[in-house]
Amino acid sequence: MLGVLPQDGPGAEPPSYLYYAVIETDRDTISVGESFTATVYLCNPGDRDILLEPIRQFAFSGNSLYGPEPVNNAVFLSYPGGTKIKVGAGDRTVFLRRVFTPLYPGPFMVTCPGAEATVNVTGARRVPISSPEVGLKVEFSVTGRLVHALLILVNDNPYPVEVPVFMQLTRYKEFYGFSSNTTSYISWAIRFFEVEAHSTKVAWREEMGITGENYEYVCIFYVEGRVAGGSYPPP
Repeated sequence: MLGVLPQDGPGAEPPSYLYYAVIETDRDTISVGESFTATVYLCNPGDRDILLEPIRQFAFSGNSLYGPEPVNNAVFLSYPGGTKIKVGAGDRTVFLRRVFTPLYPGPFMVTCPGAEATVNVTGARRVPISSPEVGLKVEFSVTGRLVHALLILVNDNPYPVEVPVFMQLTRYKEFYGFSSNTTSYISWAIRFFEVEAHSTKVAWREEMGITGENYEYVCIFYVEGRVAGGSYPPP
């Protein structure tokens, strides 16, 4: 990865080429949205000091297992003229530090050429109900003869999500040959809907009416720019 300068002078022995990079983090486990610092060390296991040529471009990336792309990639460095990187015998020196703030739960990998480290990220990813990361669907439930339309949050991701509650909900309903359009302003006792990985959660339950031989129901929900609807009995 790096070049070692030859050592001058009569009888000078050739320098050791056995050096390597390691990555250490100041925290092993964090929550989503918290930060940690990753440090790249250049290590010299040999019995003599070494001088390394300046490294002006370096690949140093952080990426969540479930994230779409690396947080950082190429790092460009500048040095005063004549600068060399010295690593003492049996010692190590700090080469580079970066702060990472993962936004996805799960393993977060920090990598550079020849080294890597992993930090475990706990908690849930917070996404608005308008985000494509969470789905919406409508299902119907029947208790006795009473029919309800259920607005359901769908989390197909391999990590849990927190969805802030909505404060306004509009419903269009058709039943018994009539239709209605209603908007409600809601005060919740909770701040978020918590939806585990690969699971669903009922966000709203709308009473429709009773079952009957010729009864048909349609319910469409409008929430924060999204639309989800269904009918009962299903076609």
